[in-house]
Amino acid sequence: MNGTKLYQRIAIVPIVALGLAVAGCNKQAVNGTATTAPTTNTATTTTTQKNTTLNYSKNSPLDTTNMFTQTDLTQTVDTTNAKKISLEDGKDVTIDTAGTYVITGSATNSTVIVNASADAGVHLVFDNVSITNTNKPAVYTVNAKNVYVTTTQNSTNNLKVTGEFTEDNGDDIDAVIFAKTNITLNGLGTLNIDSSANSVASNNDLKVTGGTYNVNTTKHGFKALNSIRVADGTFNINATKDGFHSENEDDLTTGYVYI
Repeated sequence: MNGTKLYQRIAIVPIVALGLAVAGCNKQAVNGTATTAPTTNTATTTTTQKNTTLNYSKNSPLDTTNMFTQTDLTQTVDTTNAKKISLEDGKDVTIDTAGTYVITGSATNSTVIVNASADAGVHLVFDNVSITNTNKPAVYTVNAKNVYVTTTQNSTNNLKVTGEFTEDNGDDIDAVIFAKTNITLNGLGTLNIDSSANSVASNNDLKVTGGTYNVNTTKHGFKALNSIRVADGTFNINATKDGFHSENEDDLTTGYVYI
């Protein structure tokens, strides 16, 4: 993507068919082996939004020199020593150890859960994955330093949640991909996301550096507490609220969208 833009504050009315809106406010893992367990219950957009008010600031104190790491920007992954995981209906996959995991197959009511150590880097490689859930995320990252979701070349990956999301111990986890961690989306494939709430959400930093994203959502397309950072990608977003939304009222130095 050519050009650098920092969106400080943007107000947008509900949108759109295949549109992009941006809102930012300053203001079964055992010993490293992923297992399954039964569940308990080039950035291109087409925009048709209207009545959009945008206040754009070039004079931001934001330091962009370390916005993306080399790992963020690398669109392929060495899977020579990766662990292979095949999805199954009604079974969650829990990953508790750093490493690379190749995910394949189709499943209903299944969640890929990352709950590793605070210094762990976890790489999820999606190779023609299909997950349809009723009330919980398809991907849920609970703990790790960084989580990467990479789509393989020419793969088509479908993630869908059809009903009302269930809370996790009182916490809203209302996105098809929900991250309590930093998360990066990249790759050379396609990720189709259909959501009854948000599509992708992070309580920290959300980065997108490659891949194609077709999103249908009743709330926000991409949402993050601290920041959304987009280096590259193709986006087709049909969102009732914002295509990209970042806001953190508790820390006025965060809550921004960088494209």
